[in-house]
Formats: sequence, structure tokens, C-alpha cells
Amino acid sequence: DTIVMDIDLTSAIRIEELVVGSCNAPNDWVLAPIRVEMQHSRNGKRYSEWIELQTDDATAVKRLRYTLPNRIKKKASKVRLRIIANAVLPESHPYHGQGAWLMLDEIEIK
Repeated sequence: DTIVMDIDLTSAIRIEELVVGSCNAPNDWVLAPIRVEMQHSRNGKRYSEWIELQTDDATAVKRLRYTLPNRIKKKASKVRLRIIANAVLPESHPYHGQGAWLMLDEIEIK
């Protein structure tokens, strides 16, 4: 499953980092996102291409931190996120193939 959200910032800022608060509790059928993508815009009309973000620490359980590469650190007042989740539990899970949950609690844009 995929979540797409538009975030309106109070003013244009140079975006350097994105933090996604999520839960990863496989025993409860809750899995962290498998991929996070971002677009940004200064005016909300023209957005950049989708940028796949790489986490700095893939082992983080609650807070996935993404540092943006220098080439895309731009000023923006609007951010669009696409958060891709595991639709089903992986083969390593006793109930593999069953639906998985995605839980998000905060998004920080720095």
C-alpha cells in the first residue's frame, strides 16, 4: 500500500533532512515503510521529479532518518511524500502473505 501526502510549510526552507516516525512490530503485523519518496516545490504548482530517499540507518525501529543528497537540497515551501509499505507479511513471518499494517506517527522536515 502507498500513502501520498502533501505538506505545506509555513515558509520556504532549505530541506536537508526528513525524519519519518514509524513502528516496526512484525509480531503485531506492523512493518516499517519499505521506501520513501519525495517531491518539493517553491510554489505548489511545479514539483520536482520523485526522489527516492535512502535512510541513514536502516536498522532504526521508530525513526527513519533520511539526509538529502546535496544535489537536491533546495528551498521549498511544499513537500509531497510517497510512503510505500509492505502490502503483505514477508515469507519469514509465520503468517506470510497476510495483510500488513503501516503505522506513522510524525514527519519532521528539517
